[in-house]
Amino acid sequence: MAPTLGNNPGIEEFLGHIQKRPSSEVLVERFLVLVMETEAPIRQRAMARLTRILLEANPKAALQSCYRFLQKSRSEGRSIEDEITALELTRSCFEKLGKKNQATIIGNEIKKLRERLANPDSFHRDLRTVLNAPQEQTEQISYEDLAAELFLRLQGALGNFTNIRHQQLAVQSLIKAYQLVYEDMATPIRKALHLYGRNPLLWTLDGEFRQDLKHYLLEGRLFSMGKDGLSEGRLRMSMELLTGWFDQRLLLPQQSRGKGQELVAQIEFLETALTAIIDRDFS
Repeated sequence: MAPTLGNNPGIEEFLGHIQKRPSSEVLVERFLVLVMETEAPIRQRAMARLTRILLEANPKAALQSCYRFLQKSRSEGRSIEDEITALELTRSCFEKLGKKNQATIIGNEIKKLRERLANPDSFHRDLRTVLNAPQEQTEQISYEDLAAELFLRLQGALGNFTNIRHQQLAVQSLIKAYQLVYEDMATPIRKALHLYGRNPLLWTLDGEFRQDLKHYLLEGRLFSMGKDGLSEGRLRMSMELLTGWFDQRLLLPQQSRGKGQELVAQIEFLETALTAIIDRDFS
């Protein structure tokens, strides 16, 4: 028997509609917005129900919703239990899709988080603790000037990639471009995250998704001048995931960032996640 959601008729009604129309991206997106405002136990049970429903009829949508839940949990500083729940649901999606390598990578992430819960004293400062720590007395930087500089550097890093017809190659290009930008701009990005709690490349100071970045990516050569059919919602979801991963890595202590084979596995996981969101034909 499926776990109940208590006195939440709105969530139950949403799940009923999604069960009838599992291919509706709008319904799933609205459901995610709704459940992120609920208390942790209800939120976790609701996401488990959503994943079970989508796995039967729309595994790709199930995977996308789990990634969104994971990214929201991290960016909003939710509990480690939320993050573990999101990863466990994501692993179930990969297992359903027969992607054993990705399921194993996520299993390792779950293991690390559980070790942190069992040994809180060994928990390194990460994105959650840094953004909630008292702001350091540091020189103020111009948020919009930095946004413009980051945008120009991203365009420069992507400038050599022309008319990429395969979505996975486009994803790889985005990751490589981000690596270049973060190598050159690590210090000002870190300052912005400390001061403002968000990355100027992706967000305005008021917390709105940047329209210039959206138009550049949706209509640019990377996604074949808009011919790939990439929706604004899927683009935003993928950019939140990509930027969140690089921000979190930037704020972790050097020894906690992973290198060698561990870093390769992390990049592979990130690439798979982005491809799952961007590519309609991912399976």
